[in-house]
Amino acid sequence: MSRRIEFAEYVAISAGMALSASCYAMVAGMFRFVAGFEAILAVGAAAALCMLVSSPVAELASRFPAAPGINTYLKAAFGERVSLPVVLLYIGLVAVFGGVESYVFSEVMAQLFPEVSRYLLVSCLLGGIVVINLFGIEIPRKLQLYITVFLLAGMLIISLWALMGPGSLPTPDSAAHSTEFSELPNAIALAVFLFVGFEWVTPLGRRSSSYERLVPLSMPVAIVLLGGVYMLFVAALDARLPRATIEATAIPQFALSTFLNSTTGAYLAASLSVFAMLSSFNAGLMSAARLVYSLAREGSLPRWCAIISFRSGAPMGAIALLGAVALAAGLLVLHFRVHLVAATIGAGVECILYGALLVACLRLRRTQPDKKLLYRSRVPAPVQWTLVVALAGLGVAALFSAPGPTFLAPGVFLALSLLAVLGATWSLRSRPNRLRARK
Repeated sequence: MSRRIEFAEYVAISAGMALSASCYAMVAGMFRFVAGFEAILAVGAAAALCMLVSSPVAELASRFPAAPGINTYLKAAFGERVSLPVVLLYIGLVAVFGGVESYVFSEVMAQLFPEVSRYLLVSCLLGGIVVINLFGIEIPRKLQLYITVFLLAGMLIISLWALMGPGSLPTPDSAAHSTEFSELPNAIALAVFLFVGFEWVTPLGRRSSSYERLVPLSMPVAIVLLGGVYMLFVAALDARLPRATIEATAIPQFALSTFLNSTTGAYLAASLSVFAMLSSFNAGLMSAARLVYSLAREGSLPRWCAIISFRSGAPMGAIALLGAVALAAGLLVLHFRVHLVAATIGAGVECILYGALLVACLRLRRTQPDKKLLYRSRVPAPVQWTLVVALAGLGVAALFSAPGPTFLAPGVFLALSLLAVLGATWSLRSRPNRLRARK
């Protein structure tokens, strides 16, 4: 395989993981705070922030090529007492993320098939993805490349169609657009969610040499592509739809597409939503399942979480666990219609997690100064510490930017964090007994 094709695959994986169906809902959520130029600026600022984060993350990956991501990085830097609660929280949020994805999917399908129960749609969708994963069926890398190209091209077509097509209408409530920058931090915090998943390419390098240049470069390239397409999409929404319409929907891509063409636009938007979910959540579920499997193998989780299929090699116990949590989350999100609350909690946690990875990078430089690195980040240490503070602030801003009661999202986040800490404490105390039982 040529290096160009391999690099294109890494870019597709990085961009494809971030191109989820729930990102459209988060774009709509941003319009609660900003619109017009400020909304475009928020996306650009989040893209720049993620590009800076990607460089230290690439350095961590080069220290541990093909290692299972954040668990290895945080454990090496801080030990298990710190890393395990964070990883458990991260695993739980991957499952909740599936709930948000299924909600957005049900919203799109309800527009095409209003007579079908949304609860049935969510259950069938998540059940189908779990079954696919139980059989060990994964999207081939070349197919992932084609899907990512389709998703980027589809968003680009819709955006340019709206911006350049005939009969452009001004936004009826353009006077309501924010003329101040006071809400920009909230919007940037939510915009970070649009790029979440770009780092999932780090465990997937084909060889150690891939971490010298190809994997590190693929992440910023993917972020640039995503940022450009998202900014065009935000501009198109702002140019064609009333701000109140954007804020009120979880599927702005459907609203914009059907505004342009009721038939073609509907099926194009539905296709983008379906493929976005399949490429991001399906791959994310398998990646998280491998992480659960590795924790179970080392005794940090119950033994049944390490059950595998001898036929396909799929981690069946881990997939079943994550699938059950995702289904419960999907039904709860659908029943209470709290998709933005769940998504903003995810955005806040990711901001905090990215900050933790930056600190891990700096700490490992100090504790392992002689470690030979395939790639070394060029982001200066003072800039990384500044990013840590900025990310912590954005994480808090995201948690307090959720709709509904002010302390709902922070309260849920604290509850999930407490559960993760208690789970990690129980795991570390009972692990010797589990390991002895296996012998």
